[in-house]
Amino acid sequence: RIRRVRSPHLFPPGRTGRRRLRATALSVLISLFLMLTTESAVAAGVTLEPVKMPKLSLAGLWKWVSENPLDTPDQQGGTARGKSHHASADATSLEGAAGRKPGKGKGELPLYERKTDDPAEVRTGKAPGTAHSFDARTSRRDA
Repeated sequence: RIRRVRSPHLFPPGRTGRRRLRATALSVLISLFLMLTTESAVAAGVTLEPVKMPKLSLAGLWKWVSENPLDTPDQQGGTARGKSHHASADATSLEGAAGRKPGKGKGELPLYERKTDDPAEVRTGKAPGTAHSFDARTSRRDA
């Protein structure tokens, strides 16, 4: 009479162990991939729009089912040929409320100015040692 005993190994030798090992490795890789991509997406400020639930009516349900969730606003096409590439602060918004005039911003530090335009000449001091301080017999090349 043969009694089957469950293997104490997480990945026992044979087909079952290989199958478990593959499934575990794939799960770990997928988890790491999702962690890294969502972390970088959050850092970039990319968020998904929340799911819009339908209104509790037949017409609301029909509208919710028939609209495309990937519907994006249409972009204006054309070219900037012949137009200026500079805009004034008044022209940066339709209402003229956006943009700032050039100048010092709130909390901005003043421009750095050197204390003198003509710095004095600086010379390094004499190196320690004399003509007799180098001994070729006790020195080794360090290269």
